[in-house]
Amino acid sequence: MALIPSPYMVPGSATNSVLDMSEESRDSELTNHVNAIGMTTPDSLIEEPKLTHNMINLSAGEFPGFTLDKPMTQMTSISGSIVKMKATFTSTAIVEGVTFKNSAESSGVLIEIGDSAVVMFRNCHFRLNSPDGAPVWINIENGAKVIFVGCMWSGTPTSGAYLVHTGANANVQVVASFAPTTAPGPSFGNSTLTAVI
Repeated sequence: MALIPSPYMVPGSATNSVLDMSEESRDSELTNHVNAIGMTTPDSLIEEPKLTHNMINLSAGEFPGFTLDKPMTQMTSISGSIVKMKATFTSTAIVEGVTFKNSAESSGVLIEIGDSAVVMFRNCHFRLNSPDGAPVWINIENGAKVIFVGCMWSGTPTSGAYLVHTGANANVQVVASFAPTTAPGPSFGNSTLTAVI
């Protein structure tokens, strides 16, 4: 079978100009697609521009810490989104598929949840490798309500607390989640556990 010849371009300045225009066009088209789906990239700040019902779609990559303080915010991860500094939640939010971990720039607690916050974490991973003092993965203030569904805790500490919470047990629910067991090992503190292995 004969090969079908591809278009041939004579090398030179005209060819380079065409190739440069084509590359610029592709870059512009990619930017337009990313903007159309509202993707937040590691080069962007994690922001809540509206007064309520913000949607934050994180791309793959490492993100700095943030504070979410607007009601009804939804944060999702497309794939491989890692928050490498402390995150703070002070209002209502749903977070799905995000990994929270320590870094050289941020040791200690991974997440702080304020007393009036209502937050649901689904399919998130909490990795504490750089504790600051007694290891605490997530600090939940009295009055907050938090649900963890299908989440995983990991890290190097063999003591401490996955969750620190002084409020009612029913205000913090951990469901169908996983944490490594090491004796004496970190604990889930004052919370209600269902199908946690």
